[in-house]
Amino acid sequence: MTKSIKQTVTFAARPSVIFEALMDSRKHSAFTKRPAKISRKPGGAFTAYGNYISGVNIAIVNNKSIVQAWRGSNWPKGEWSVVTYTLKSAPGGKTKLTLEQHGVPNKVAKAVAAGWAAAYWEPLKAMIKAAKAPAKPKAKAKPKKAAAKKKAKAKAKPKKAAAKKKKTKAKAKPKKAAAKKKAKAKAKPKKAAAKKKKKTKAKARPKKAAIKKKRATTKVKVKAKAKPKKAAAKKKAAPKKKSKAKAKPKKAAAKKKVSKAKAKPKKAAAKKKAAPKKKAKAKAKPKKAAAKKKAAPKRKAKAKAKPKKAAAKKKAAPKKKAKAKAKPKKKAAAKKKAAPKRKAKAKAKPKKAAAKKKAAPRKKAKAKAKPKKAAAKKKAAPKKKAKAKAKPKKAAAKKKATKSKAKPKKRAAKKKAAPKKKAKAKAKPKKKAAKKKAAKKKAAPKKKASKRGKK
Repeated sequence: MTKSIKQTVTFAARPSVIFEALMDSRKHSAFTKRPAKISRKPGGAFTAYGNYISGVNIAIVNNKSIVQAWRGSNWPKGEWSVVTYTLKSAPGGKTKLTLEQHGVPNKVAKAVAAGWAAAYWEPLKAMIKAAKAPAKPKAKAKPKKAAAKKKAKAKAKPKKAAAKKKKTKAKAKPKKAAAKKKAKAKAKPKKAAAKKKKKTKAKARPKKAAIKKKRATTKVKVKAKAKPKKAAAKKKAAPKKKSKAKAKPKKAAAKKKVSKAKAKPKKAAAKKKAAPKKKAKAKAKPKKAAAKKKAAPKRKAKAKAKPKKAAAKKKAAPKKKAKAKAKPKKKAAAKKKAAPKRKAKAKAKPKKAAAKKKAAPRKKAKAKAKPKKAAAKKKAAPKKKAKAKAKPKKAAAKKKATKSKAKPKKRAAKKKAAPKKKAKAKAKPKKKAAKKKAAKKKAAPKKKASKRGKK
C-alpha cells in the first residue's frame, strides 16, 4: 500500500530563483548542505542529499514545473514515487510552490513528509533570507572635499598657533623664567633617584640571563635522555604491530568464510521460497500467450472497423453541415413566433405595475391592521384559556346527564325483554328433543337395512 503527500509553501523570491535552487547542482547542495548532482534534461538522472535521494527527470518546464521519478535509498527495491513541483508567482515578488508526491510506501510516508519541511523548505527559506540581508557597512572613505578641507585647516593651524605664540611669548617670558628655575630645583633630586634605579636594574640583568640558560640546558638534557627510551619502546612494539598486520587479513578471510557459510542457507531458503513463484510465472506465460491469441481477432476486427467508421463519418458530414445551417433558420423562425408573446408580455408589464400601485394602499392598511389584530388576540387570550379549561368540565357534566337519563330507559327495556328471554329458555330443551327424534327416525331404516345385509 502507498500514500500521497501534498504540501504548499510560499518563498520570498521569484519562481526563477526557486527553480534554480532545485535544479542547479551547486545551489541545491549549498542550501541542503549535502552533495547533489542534477541533470537539467528530461530523461536525465539526479542524486541529492548525499545519494539518499535518486531518480530520473520526466518533464521540465523552466521556472514553472518539474516532474521526477523519485525514491529513497532505504525504500524497498523496485518501489518508486512521482514528485511534481509547480511554481506560481505570488504578489510581492513571492513564489507559491506546491509539491505532490504519489506512490510513497506506507512505512516511510511520515518520515518523507517531515523531511520535505526540515531538509528542504526551511533551509531554502534561510538561504533566501541570507541573500536578501544587507551586508555590514564598510568604513566609508571620506570624501575628497572633506579631506582637502582638513588639510587646509591643518596647514592653517600652525600659522595661527605661531601668531598666538608670538603674542603670548612676549607676555610670558618673565613668568616662564621664574617657573623654569623652580622646576629645575625640584627635578634635581628626582633625576638622582632615577639614576640609582637604572644601576640596580643593570646589575640584575646578567643574573636573570644565567637562570634562563640553566633552565634551557636542563630541558635539552632531559629530552636527550628520553629519546633512546622511546626508540627502544618502538623496537619492542614493532614485532607486535607486524603480527597484528599479518593477523588482519586472516581475520577478514575468516569473517568472510563465516558470513558466506551463514549466507548460503539463507540464499537456499530464499531460492526455495521463490521457486513456486517462478513456476507460477512459467505456467502463466502460455496462458498469457493464449489470451493474446484469442484477443488477436478482436484487434483485427477493430482495425478493420476503423475505416468503416471513418467512411460513416464522411457520409454523416453533409448531414451535420445541413443541420448546422438549419439551426440559425430554426432559431430565427422560433424568435419570430415568440415575438408577439414578448410584445404581449411587454404590454402587460405596465398593467401589472398599475395593479401593484392600486394594491399598495390595501397592503399598507393590512400592515397597519396587523398590530391591532395582535393586540386583540392578546386581549382574547385569557378568555380562550378560560374556555379551554371549561370544556372538559362541560363534557363531564354532559356525560353525567346522559347517563342519568339513559338508566331508567334501559331498565324499562330490560323489563319488557324479560318474558321473551324466559320463553326462549323454556323452548330450547323442546327444540333439542324434537331434533333428536327426527334424527332417530332418519337413522332407523338404515340400521334395519344393515342388519338384513349381515344375515
